[in-house]
Amino acid sequence: MASLFSLRSLHALSAAAWLTACGSHTTVVEAPRSDEAAQGLSVMGQGEARGSPDIARVSLGVEARAAQAADATTQAKTIMASVLSAVKQQGVADKDIRTEQYNVHFERRPEPPYPPPAPAPRSEAPAKTPTPAARVATPAKPLEPEGWYRVANIVEVTVRQIDKTGAIIEAATRAGSNQVWGIRFELEDPHKLEAEARSKAVADAKARAEELARLGGVRLGPIISMSEEGGGPGPIYAAKAMDESAQAVPVEKGELTVTRMVRIVYSLPDAEKATRK
Repeated sequence: MASLFSLRSLHALSAAAWLTACGSHTTVVEAPRSDEAAQGLSVMGQGEARGSPDIARVSLGVEARAAQAADATTQAKTIMASVLSAVKQQGVADKDIRTEQYNVHFERRPEPPYPPPAPAPRSEAPAKTPTPAARVATPAKPLEPEGWYRVANIVEVTVRQIDKTGAIIEAATRAGSNQVWGIRFELEDPHKLEAEARSKAVADAKARAEELARLGGVRLGPIISMSEEGGGPGPIYAAKAMDESAQAVPVEKGELTVTRMVRIVYSLPDAEKATRK
């Protein structure tokens, strides 16, 4: 009668196969739980699905500075009104514009360096004493402000006509936006890709279990338990072609990757019989 691997050996094989299949991916393989070790073979499966994003989110900001808070606020308000008007003219709806940040703070002028610079050498010629009329005519030097008030207003714009992302950024900067933060490409409804990735993860786990059962010389039984271990949108990959509608502001929407992982525990009827014996 062919010898059977112990359940502990099967779990070791499962961990080794998982690490080998993942290659360069950083993956943490958990030790089998005590209840799983007594019940059957626990395996992990991973699945990926890729798709093109259908919305973009970009943060557009205006920053103004003035000696008086009211002046800085007015400047920022006026410029932001122009930016929002330009963005809306590109087809962005009111519901897709959200104030993300609004700050007002005082920025103090930097202190002069110490020690102060050495005075210029005095001229040997005797200085002329200014006449009273000259002293009256000399204008007083205006006092420099101690600092400035800085106002920052940032809005998040959701772009649903994703091919117009570059054109919208260009229109905003032409209207006076002097802060543009990172662009995020997303899927408005990721459920379809999530379902595809989950299906691939289950198939991957089943293939691993069948291979381990074959290596262990045991028969794979029904599923005892199944759980999803998490996952989410992966990195954004660069697109092969650049968005032609955004020549002034080149934008590449790339491709999104959704990842799902599952844990499945299979029963091992042959191993259970051997254990009872």
